[in-house]
Amino acid sequence: MVQFAYLLAAAMALASPITLAHPGGHAPEDLIKREMLWEASKRSIRDCSASLKGRGLAQRSISRRSAQAAALQEKRGLSGSEISISFSPSALCRC
Repeated sequence: MVQFAYLLAAAMALASPITLAHPGGHAPEDLIKREMLWEASKRSIRDCSASLKGRGLAQRSISRRSAQAAALQEKRGLSGSEISISFSPSALCRC
C-alpha cells in the first residue's frame, strides 16, 4: 500500500504542470481575434500573379527548368527524340 501511495503521488506531481499550463483554455474573444488575424494575413499567389508576370518570373523559371532538363538528358545520354519535355506558363498558374 505504501508503494501505491508513492506511485500515486509521483503521478500527480508529474501531471500537475500539464493541468496548470492552461487552466481555463482559451477565451472565446482570443479565438475570435486569432481567426480575424489569420483571415487578414492570408495571401495567395493570385494576389501577386500580375507582378510575377510583369517581372518575367514564370518565363525565367521555364527557361531554367528547360536548361536543367537538357543538361540531365545530356548527362544520361538521352537524345531529345526519345524524351520530349515542354513547359507552358499556363500549366504553372491555375488562375
